[in-house]
Amino acid sequence: MDRSAVRQRETGFRGHSERVVLVVDYWQIALLVVLGVLLALDIGFRIFAVTMALPMFERQPPFNVKESSPVDRATPRDITTRDDRRLAANLISRDDTTRDAVGIGVFFPEFAGSRWSAVRYAAGLRKAGFDLLTVDFRNQGDSDYEPDYKPSHWPTEFEIRDAAAVLRFARKIPDYEGKPLVAFGISRGGSAALIASARLGFVDRVICEGVMSIDAMIMYFTYRWAELYVPRWFIRGLPRWHLASTMKLVRIVSQYRKGVRYVVHEQELPYLKGTPTLIIADGNDSYIPTDIPQKLARRIGDEWATVWVVKKAKHNQARDLNPDEYDRRVAEFATSAVDDHIAGDEADASNASAHSTCKATENVTTA
Repeated sequence: MDRSAVRQRETGFRGHSERVVLVVDYWQIALLVVLGVLLALDIGFRIFAVTMALPMFERQPPFNVKESSPVDRATPRDITTRDDRRLAANLISRDDTTRDAVGIGVFFPEFAGSRWSAVRYAAGLRKAGFDLLTVDFRNQGDSDYEPDYKPSHWPTEFEIRDAAAVLRFARKIPDYEGKPLVAFGISRGGSAALIASARLGFVDRVICEGVMSIDAMIMYFTYRWAELYVPRWFIRGLPRWHLASTMKLVRIVSQYRKGVRYVVHEQELPYLKGTPTLIIADGNDSYIPTDIPQKLARRIGDEWATVWVVKKAKHNQARDLNPDEYDRRVAEFATSAVDDHIAGDEADASNASAHSTCKATENVTTA
């Protein structure tokens, strides 16, 4: 008899008896055992993968960040975040101060850089007539330090909080009321510019170089380096969704270890739809492949995001190859916001005139 157990239960109700048969076939037991083994193997693989990937995820790449020096015509500004951290900033005047500023650019530096790198990267904005508000993130340069926070090249909520505070501050400066606001960031600062602008919704243009998505970068390096630890056929045979979910555990574990919350670009960037965005990708970047900024652009929307691939540029060094071309593209992209504002003002004036005419006609008719 192919049965695992038979149990009989007697009941005292009116002398009736009930025979209960528990039917469990051997193949069902075997299936449960197999499922248990597979689950144990899956958990073991995930633990192994996280253990191997975590040190690489948290290791700082050897970025070649150039030192920058303070400049004249840079008015010091202190900006306070909503969690009461003071950020050191400077408002740098446009090149031609005989004319009014056409708008304001807000610059966010790369990891291990400083606010003074704005002088090099954002020179095109100043040539186009924009004043430049540049800032150090917390735990960077002259800004306040967050206790127990060790910054890395991965953007966290701390950087987004700082970027949002600076953008709100710039918007409230009376001299730039009604004028375009352009956010410009490099690498981690570029991520802060993108995500803070997406959340706030009032930035006119976003420009960034060297940006990367955490989850996309983890997957890129997994396929690139995993074969050092496991056979190639094993990695290639895993479903992508399974590998992606495992690698997300690396981000989650690192957050817990460091007491931070990393930002996930893929969740945030769709909210940037409606804001023209220029993403500069370095074609010879040994760290970030060009398909990652292109994927980020698609999350924003092809009609709103433009990717300019500078073929021979190394990480964050597109301007070094051709400063004139770099400045020209930045200036033209930012200046298009000025044209939009002029067109908007003319449309408002036209609507106001039409409204006045209608009211006048209504009054005459009534009389």
